[in-house]
Amino acid sequence: MTKILFVFGDDYAAVAFEGLRQEGKVSTEELWRKSWVDAGGKMLVHTDGGWFQYQAYEFGEIDPTFIEFVHDNQDYDFTKAEQFYVV
Repeated sequence: MTKILFVFGDDYAAVAFEGLRQEGKVSTEELWRKSWVDAGGKMLVHTDGGWFQYQAYEFGEIDPTFIEFVHDNQDYDFTKAEQFYVV
């Protein structure tokens, strides 16, 4: 199975999430679990600079090369607001 954490929200929601992740304040694994197991859907997080939402997904096995292809071909401006992470 492939677990995906989809982060989305306002103009810089994915950027805010990435900053918190790099600072060790959030974990993709923990947020995936909270969304998938505890809430069964999407969750909202308020930050000092705004907010972001996240939602857990689970798919059959996805080829890592395909995931890399999708990441490499996303529009840069789009990824400031929405991004997905393989958990």
